[in-house]
Amino acid sequence: MAKILISDGSELKVTIQWESLDKLLMEKLQQLGHEVVVEHYEPEVLKDQIKDFDAIIIGNTTIMDAEMIDAAAETGKLKLIIKAGISLDNVDLAYAQSKGMIVKNTPECSRNAIAELIIGHMVSVSRFLFDAFITMKRNQWEQSSYTGIELTNRTLGLVGFDETARILARKAAALGLTVQYYDEKGPAEGYEDYQYMSFEDVLKSSTFLSLHVPYDPQKGYLFTEKELMSMEKGGNLINTSDGRLVDEQALIKALGPSMAELHLFGACLDVYEQEPTTNRELLAHDRVSLTPHIGHETYESNTQRIEEVVEIIKTQWVGA
Repeated sequence: MAKILISDGSELKVTIQWESLDKLLMEKLQQLGHEVVVEHYEPEVLKDQIKDFDAIIIGNTTIMDAEMIDAAAETGKLKLIIKAGISLDNVDLAYAQSKGMIVKNTPECSRNAIAELIIGHMVSVSRFLFDAFITMKRNQWEQSSYTGIELTNRTLGLVGFDETARILARKAAALGLTVQYYDEKGPAEGYEDYQYMSFEDVLKSSTFLSLHVPYDPQKGYLFTEKELMSMEKGGNLINTSDGRLVDEQALIKALGPSMAELHLFGACLDVYEQEPTTNRELLAHDRVSLTPHIGHETYESNTQRIEEVVEIIKTQWVGA
């Protein structure tokens, strides 16, 4: 069996039963016969310690760059890197694979949580909930300032049709929205209730447009001023996938300084070009609904995350 290091254990937080996730994950792995250490080492210490482990489970804090991977490769013992989360930004994937290491993440655990957050953002931007909340806290009664729109009979467009987008589509349809989508793979079998369209057509005919594609550094922005200004006038851009997909300055321009000068009505963002974001114009805009990259932050998502980690470990070592 394997010797496994759970690094960034505190980032795993707690389950829906209010149990410590790192403790529960340790127990589950120990029941499979593995030796488990829960410890966050500073980088210089980790470079020495990692040489003695077969697998490492990390959150967002531990950086598995080329230098760390080289340190692990000195003994050839480390075979598996698991990111307990979706993004692999803190792992040099290609370099790890070149050293014969398997790299895995846990993409399924957060899908429903992200879909629900998107619905919340759609309601928030449509009814000015974020701005109304702030003015109420300031003891200001701005009833006449917040005339919004209803979701029912509006159109939700999806750029990319992964499992998160499909969960979102079902929820949106239940609220009375018409769902249409574009995916580079073409129409998805079994989803005839939703209309497949070209990228250009989805942009120009969606009241709400949600992004569900990965960032490609070779292509850069997916949404520049051209794409944003091609969207339906009065539309709303939603991004919970990767902040680097959208040119934020072009987005601010498309939103306009006032309702009289807008092209886009609003934007719903959970991810940003740089995180934490320092884009003051974006933060101050009264038609942008913002959250600090919390799409995956639910107790249910946390609980499922460790189940995915355990399954990865089982696939690698049970019966080996």
